[in-house]
Amino acid sequence: MTREPSSRRPGPSILAVDPWVSVNRSKGRMHQVLSNEERVQLATIASVVRFKRGAEIYRSGQQAGAMFNIISGVVKVYSGDDTDHITAFLFPGDLFGLSEEGTYTNSVEAVTPVIAYQLPTSALRARLSRDAIL
Repeated sequence: MTREPSSRRPGPSILAVDPWVSVNRSKGRMHQVLSNEERVQLATIASVVRFKRGAEIYRSGQQAGAMFNIISGVVKVYSGDDTDHITAFLFPGDLFGLSEEGTYTNSVEAVTPVIAYQLPTSALRARLSRDAIL
């Protein structure tokens, strides 16, 4: 059995794609903005989490403890106020969990069963402070 060189192996599934740049429009491939090395760096601080359909992942106003990168499933992002206005549906490869002044600004719920990478905010902040290019 022959192994391909490690530099040619695909990286972790952590994704960061530019939705405006298509690598191969006919196959729906998107431009990956992170190198395999950068994806590996993020994978070292990530854990895989699972949410059941209908589970609240976080609520607007809660302290932001993590960012998430969807592996499979769909989540809905909504206002979290009295109107619960849906602002987005997110799919595999999408990131969510950005915060404002340390608190989540929206609520997020699993529409289907969801598997995601969870990147703790403190670990992500530490990693980015050591590698500003990332």
